Amino acid sequence: MSLALLATPKRRTVPFSLFFVAVFALGALAVALADPTVGTWYIGSLGIAVMVGGGIRGLKLNMPEQRELLILGTVGSLAACVFGATFITQIAPVGAIEYYNLVLPLSTVQAVEVWSFGVQLIGWLLSGVMLLAYLMYIAFNEEVVFRGSVLSVVDGVLAHKYKLLGRIAAIVGMACAFAGFHFLVKGAVFAWGPFLILSWLGTVWGVTSLATGSIWPCVFSHMIWNALAFVQRGILLAMILGVAL
Repeated sequence: MSLALLATPKRRTVPFSLFFVAVFALGALAVALADPTVGTWYIGSLGIAVMVGGGIRGLKLNMPEQRELLILGTVGSLAACVFGATFITQIAPVGAIEYYNLVLPLSTVQAVEVWSFGVQLIGWLLSGVMLLAYLMYIAFNEEVVFRGSVLSVVDGVLAHKYKLLGRIAAIVGMACAFAGFHFLVKGAVFAWGPFLILSWLGTVWGVTSLATGSIWPCVFSHMIWNALAFVQRGILLAMILGVAL
């Protein structure tokens, strides 16, 4: 018997797949409970992205070929996001504050608190699980749509024809679409502060996905970024302690 047959990696991938599907389902439920309109937007955009972007390779769902790229991509993009957002906050501090209110509605807290009602002893754990699922679902969904589908398709056309200028145009266009998506989904009034921050985040994650050939560094960075936003507003502590806001 060939040694290659004995070294199959299938047993390692199944548990992760099941875990991811479970987290994805919980996250979708959490978003739908928080805001049905937002939930509809997210699941609809994800469906379109999958149809347009194609399979795993087309959507950059494959892991980076080198583990170092996953770590460097995650840490580097997160650092760039924090640095850029901090700089933009100095230019438009009011807009930066509005940004957090824009993408993190208090209805999310209220939705998660419903789950902990009647189960006071395990409420903190359940809320934490729902929060983790919510953060992962949002990050994964947006990365598949904008970096996996939109950027891949547009970059494939423009970069092939216009080389470097085409690639820059693809990244900038995707970043602007990413920023506009947040205003559209929440029905928020346009403000330059939030738009600049969101565009910068889209640019950083766009460059990261192209450099690593995968959206997973962006997903993890995006997830941590959203978690930091929760912490900054004091929502994370309130959710864990079950404090009504």
